[in-house]
Amino acid sequence: MAEVETDITSTSPEFPHIWSKGNFVGGSVNVFEIIDPSEPREVKFVGKDISVASTQTEKKKNLAELRILEQIKHPRIVAFYGFKQNPNLLTIFYKYMKLGSVAKLIKERGSPLDEATVRLYTRQILEGLKYLHNNKPIIIHRDVKGENVLLESPDKVQLTNFGLSKILHTLTNARSKVGTSYWMAPEIITGTGSENYDVRADIWSLGCTVVEMATGNPPFGHLDEVEAANKIGSGEKMDYKLPDTSSKEMVKFLGKTFHKNFKDRPSAEELLKSDLFIAGKV
Repeated sequence: MAEVETDITSTSPEFPHIWSKGNFVGGSVNVFEIIDPSEPREVKFVGKDISVASTQTEKKKNLAELRILEQIKHPRIVAFYGFKQNPNLLTIFYKYMKLGSVAKLIKERGSPLDEATVRLYTRQILEGLKYLHNNKPIIIHRDVKGENVLLESPDKVQLTNFGLSKILHTLTNARSKVGTSYWMAPEIITGTGSENYDVRADIWSLGCTVVEMATGNPPFGHLDEVEAANKIGSGEKMDYKLPDTSSKEMVKFLGKTFHKNFKDRPSAEELLKSDLFIAGKV
């Protein structure tokens, strides 16, 4: 194990401001075992090249948004521990989730998840989205998919990867075309600089993630990304087939998430009251 020096900025009251040393647990997976005054912790780190930022303003914006993320603490969001910056590299530190992602779980199983598990994970993802969307300032994730839903334990999941997230200073002021095509909402695909979208783009992506968990693939998953984006952007009916055993509550739930007009989609808070999550079902 190669020992490395770390100097991680953190203002979290629950975490020391500085960790002095870390050991590579596995160089290929970029994991530190951080040594702090309270207990050893395994931490995943992600490096971001900030030398490509065209202006100092953009670099400052990256750091400002990270400081907001540092304040986000919720059981359904992977813990963000801090960051380290040198002139060209921004290193972001998260809790390491050994069990991996929902997408990895499906791949390793070789089959989709049963509906009870899909319901459980969907509710927990919504709890995380509700927290983000009701936060002040509002945060839109913009990349909800199975790969970005990590398993804390077999019955607990958390949202991760806020690399494409945006802080909204008003309810509707997002314009950038970002995300992953199969999970991307139509208003993001077709939007122009004069049009806005809001946090309900995450609700569309959630619907795609539910289909992914229930069938093994997102809607239009049999197409390449460009074709899928064209289909979604043109307003074609979402192409997926749920298992024959799927409940009417699941069908109804997905119908709500896939309204083409984002203003017709329910909020995360409203979806948590769905029949899909009635007592005894989850």
